[in-house]
Amino acid sequence: MNINKSYRLQLVLLLLVINTASFSSDNSLLWNRLNQGLSLNTDHQRVDVELAWFKRNPSYMTRVTQRADPYLYFVLKEVEKRNLPTELALLPIVESAYYPFAYSPGRAAGLWQFIPS
Repeated sequence: MNINKSYRLQLVLLLLVINTASFSSDNSLLWNRLNQGLSLNTDHQRVDVELAWFKRNPSYMTRVTQRADPYLYFVLKEVEKRNLPTELALLPIVESAYYPFAYSPGRAAGLWQFIPS
Protein backbone atom coordinates (compact mmCIF):
# COMPACT_ATOMS: atom_id res chain seq x y z
CA MET A 1 0.00 0.00 0.00
CA ASN A 2 1.22 3.47 -0.86
CA ILE A 3 2.55 5.22 2.26
CA ASN A 4 0.26 8.23 1.75
CA LYS A 5 -2.75 5.93 1.50
CA SER A 6 -1.60 4.19 4.67
CA TYR A 7 -1.62 7.50 6.54
CA ARG A 8 -4.98 8.43 5.06
CA LEU A 9 -6.42 5.10 6.19
CA GLN A 10 -5.08 5.74 9.68
CA LEU A 11 -6.74 9.16 9.65
CA VAL A 12 -10.03 7.72 8.51
CA LEU A 13 -9.88 5.19 11.31
CA LEU A 14 -9.10 7.84 13.88
CA LEU A 15 -11.92 10.06 12.66
CA LEU A 16 -14.37 7.18 12.60
CA VAL A 17 -13.61 6.41 16.22
CA ILE A 18 -14.02 10.06 17.17
CA ASN A 19 -17.11 10.78 15.06
CA THR A 20 -19.23 7.63 15.44
CA ALA A 21 -22.03 9.61 17.08
CA SER A 22 -22.42 11.77 13.97
CA PHE A 23 -23.32 8.88 11.64
CA SER A 24 -26.84 8.34 10.44
CA SER A 25 -28.98 6.64 13.05
CA ASP A 26 -29.85 3.88 10.59
CA ASN A 27 -26.25 2.70 10.42
CA SER A 28 -24.84 3.82 13.77
CA LEU A 29 -24.85 0.23 15.10
CA LEU A 30 -23.00 -0.91 12.00
CA TRP A 31 -20.36 1.79 12.42
CA ASN A 32 -20.02 0.87 16.11
CA ARG A 33 -19.53 -2.79 15.15
CA LEU A 34 -16.86 -1.75 12.66
CA ASN A 35 -15.12 0.40 15.28
CA GLN A 36 -14.98 -2.52 17.72
CA GLY A 37 -12.92 -4.54 15.23
CA LEU A 38 -10.32 -1.85 14.51
CA SER A 39 -6.75 -2.82 15.24
CA LEU A 40 -4.55 -0.43 13.23
CA ASN A 41 -2.33 1.87 15.30
CA THR A 42 -3.18 5.52 14.54
CA ASP A 43 -0.47 6.98 16.77
CA HIS A 44 1.85 8.63 14.27
CA GLN A 45 3.20 12.15 13.78
CA ARG A 46 1.99 12.41 10.14
CA VAL A 47 -1.51 11.55 11.25
CA ASP A 48 -1.65 14.81 13.22
CA VAL A 49 -0.59 16.79 10.14
CA GLU A 50 -3.26 15.19 7.95
CA LEU A 51 -5.88 15.42 10.69
CA ALA A 52 -5.73 19.20 10.36
CA TRP A 53 -7.10 18.87 6.82
CA PHE A 54 -10.08 16.86 8.03
CA LYS A 55 -10.75 19.43 10.73
CA ARG A 56 -10.82 22.17 8.09
CA ASN A 57 -13.12 20.05 5.88
CA PRO A 58 -15.67 18.42 8.20
CA SER A 59 -18.19 17.88 5.41
CA TYR A 60 -15.85 15.30 3.83
CA MET A 61 -16.54 12.62 6.45
CA THR A 62 -20.26 13.35 6.28
CA ARG A 63 -20.25 12.87 2.49
CA VAL A 64 -18.13 9.72 2.66
CA THR A 65 -20.19 8.06 5.36
CA GLN A 66 -23.38 8.85 3.45
CA ARG A 67 -21.89 7.31 0.31
CA ALA A 68 -20.80 4.25 2.29
CA ASP A 69 -24.31 3.62 3.67
CA PRO A 70 -25.57 1.43 0.78
CA TYR A 71 -22.41 -0.72 0.73
CA LEU A 72 -20.92 -0.85 4.20
CA TYR A 73 -23.15 -3.59 5.60
CA PHE A 74 -22.24 -5.97 2.79
CA VAL A 75 -18.54 -5.11 2.79
CA LEU A 76 -18.27 -5.46 6.58
CA LYS A 77 -20.21 -8.73 6.51
CA GLU A 78 -17.73 -10.25 4.02
CA VAL A 79 -14.72 -8.91 5.94
CA GLU A 80 -16.00 -10.41 9.20
CA LYS A 81 -16.96 -13.70 7.52
CA ARG A 82 -13.32 -14.09 6.44
CA ASN A 83 -12.00 -13.02 9.86
CA LEU A 84 -10.13 -10.08 8.33
CA PRO A 85 -9.38 -6.77 10.05
CA THR A 86 -12.40 -4.47 9.85
CA GLU A 87 -10.12 -1.71 8.55
CA LEU A 88 -10.48 -3.34 5.13
CA ALA A 89 -14.11 -2.23 5.03
CA LEU A 90 -12.80 1.34 5.17
CA LEU A 91 -10.34 1.01 2.30
CA PRO A 92 -12.89 2.32 -0.25
CA ILE A 93 -12.90 5.59 1.70
CA VAL A 94 -9.22 5.99 0.86
CA GLU A 95 -9.49 4.60 -2.66
CA SER A 96 -12.66 6.24 -3.96
CA ALA A 97 -14.39 8.06 -1.08
CA TYR A 98 -16.99 5.26 -1.46
CA TYR A 99 -17.98 6.78 -4.81
CA PRO A 100 -18.89 3.80 -7.03
CA PHE A 101 -18.21 5.67 -10.28
CA ALA A 102 -14.77 6.97 -9.27
CA TYR A 103 -12.27 6.84 -12.13
CA SER A 104 -8.61 7.79 -11.91
CA PRO A 105 -6.25 9.01 -14.65
CA GLY A 106 -4.48 5.65 -14.28
CA ARG A 107 -7.74 3.92 -15.36
CA ALA A 108 -8.51 2.61 -11.87
CA ALA A 109 -12.26 2.44 -11.38
CA GLY A 110 -14.96 1.83 -8.80
CA LEU A 111 -15.06 1.66 -5.02
CA TRP A 112 -11.89 -0.40 -4.81
CA GLN A 113 -10.09 1.34 -7.70
CA PHE A 114 -9.26 -1.81 -9.62
CA ILE A 115 -7.04 -1.34 -12.67
CA PRO A 116 -7.88 -3.35 -15.80
CA SER A 117 -5.07 -5.59 -17.00
